[in-house]
Amino acid sequence: MIIRDFFEENIDRPIETVIKADDKANISSEVAEYVITKEIRKKIRSLFEAYKNEPDPGGKVLLPNGVWISGFFGSGKSHLLKILSYVLSNKEVNGYQCGELFAAKIEDDILLKADIEKAAAIPSESILFNIDQQAQITSKTDENAILYVFYKVFYDHLGFFGSKLHVAEFEQWLSSEGKYDSFKEKYEELSGKTWKKGRRTYFAPKTKKIIGEILGELYNDDPEKYESIIDDLRKDQSLSIEDFSNRVKDYINTKPKGFRLNFFVDEVGQYISDNTKLMLNLQTVAESLSTITKGRSWILVTSQEDIEGVIGEMNKQQQNDFSRIQARFYHKVNLTSANVDEVIEERLLKKVEPAQERAFSLYEKEKSHLETLVRFSDTGVQFRGFKNEMDFSRKYPFLPYQFDLFQQCRKSLASHNAFQGKHASVGERSMLGVFQQVLQQIGNEDERTLVSFDKMYEGIRNELKSDIQNSIQVAENNLGDTFALRVLKSLFLVKYYNNFKTTKRNISVLMLDHLDLDLQAHNKRIEEALNKLENQSYIQRNGEVYEFLTNFEKEVEVEIKNTHLDEQAEPQLLKRIFFDEVLSVSRIKYLENNHEYEFVGKIDGSLVGKEKELEIEIITENNALYNNPKALQAQTMGVAGMKLMLPSNSKFMK
Repeated sequence: MIIRDFFEENIDRPIETVIKADDKANISSEVAEYVITKEIRKKIRSLFEAYKNEPDPGGKVLLPNGVWISGFFGSGKSHLLKILSYVLSNKEVNGYQCGELFAAKIEDDILLKADIEKAAAIPSESILFNIDQQAQITSKTDENAILYVFYKVFYDHLGFFGSKLHVAEFEQWLSSEGKYDSFKEKYEELSGKTWKKGRRTYFAPKTKKIIGEILGELYNDDPEKYESIIDDLRKDQSLSIEDFSNRVKDYINTKPKGFRLNFFVDEVGQYISDNTKLMLNLQTVAESLSTITKGRSWILVTSQEDIEGVIGEMNKQQQNDFSRIQARFYHKVNLTSANVDEVIEERLLKKVEPAQERAFSLYEKEKSHLETLVRFSDTGVQFRGFKNEMDFSRKYPFLPYQFDLFQQCRKSLASHNAFQGKHASVGERSMLGVFQQVLQQIGNEDERTLVSFDKMYEGIRNELKSDIQNSIQVAENNLGDTFALRVLKSLFLVKYYNNFKTTKRNISVLMLDHLDLDLQAHNKRIEEALNKLENQSYIQRNGEVYEFLTNFEKEVEVEIKNTHLDEQAEPQLLKRIFFDEVLSVSRIKYLENNHEYEFVGKIDGSLVGKEKELEIEIITENNALYNNPKALQAQTMGVAGMKLMLPSNSKFMK
């Protein structure tokens, strides 16, 4: 069999790997393909338990209405948020009810399935948005920036002009008067274009005049009184969290009993960042909605990692603010790597039955061999191997360490500002997308093929900043060694993940790409590739560890290599090391007469002081007779001194 024949689904099929809150093109397929992992089931249980219950009508015991979804880049936060927005509103798409479709996926947990069905049965509407995209109407320096965004998306949801809040207030007023539809019809009659287009130029004299004429007719009054009505609303505008919450409550009251209006806010963690005022603004909105709507409006948000990771080091005041906002968001859903592993295994790596049997057989034959091949050195972080034949089948042709290591590498690269985009996560491919691309690359290889770690590089190449990947591009043009280039890509990926030590042994494991690999020949290729990369200053060696060099680091390394050394520079350095630091004395005491005698130091025949009767000479690899110890021994005959030979160590001498 070849690799692509192992899988249930076609590995070339389009998979939406980066979920966008505002993309509503494939709702039913998104819900149908969504993988409810064990981790997600555990994390969403309390959410659905709380949501399905009727809020206390007296408002004395309010349900916690805040949900904070966190996780690393590509862990599925936005996807979960989007799915929850469809499920809780039980959106109907292509004849399917999203809530029912989601609940049907829960086969072995009757209580959770029942809670989801009850939650989906509650009449509700969802307002789903990416806060950074919607926040263009105001500046983040404005402490009410988040409130303005909530006003905007709320008015947009009602069909009003949320980008201009005073225009939206005008439209809402007409709607409450029962005259909005009539106004729009008359506007189109008089202007020849829809109000949706016309409201964008509400300030134009012609538009104002038409508005005055229509309202004068609708209210049987003087048209001039109404020509500046929108300008007056802007001047008198007084926005507040309480006002916003009351408007939400009024809207909810127009709906059937038990109705909920929920806000799903993507990427809020990056937006509020370390801005305490924005943080408190968000918290107050959540509290006010809970109190004024009596628990009938929920806020669900996503954030990279947990909020501490976004805010970083905090002062005491920020810590207090943080504690308060954490308390408001009662439900915490933190997605980890286990969730991503399971999603990749279910959506991408699920095997057809004959292939699963083949994988079991392959594992039984190669189990011991795999343990030998995939064994990292004792230095640095350790990764587990395959647990059993089922684990091998679920992950093949990937190796277990790749799921965790690639995740850590992505996080480390992001923390060093390696990716393009306004925030560290923007533009970054999801783990699922990268793994699919790798699978497509090796799809026609034989069944004994394994994925080498360097292949992950292509999955993130286009999202890296140009200056970051410049060294790789230079190597692609000039190195002339495909294998050495692959080694370089692996070293780039692990560059900033300090817990992984790039020793020869560990690099050897990263580069495994076949079960029939000749390990001895493989290790020799690794050594040759590392030597070539080091000689050409693509990498540097620190002890047993090899490190990828960025452009700046490469320039420094080249400068060091090109620096001209005085002939005496090396002997002078060795003198400082051996005679000043190690020996640190200039006399030898003869114990029988208790007298001290001075000695002179020498390095490879060169004096490092004034001539004395006694001498101690250090012999290095630079000495012409280094490989002829008998000749050196002969030189000591009849001389009051001794020679100390350094063991062979080219790295030390370099």
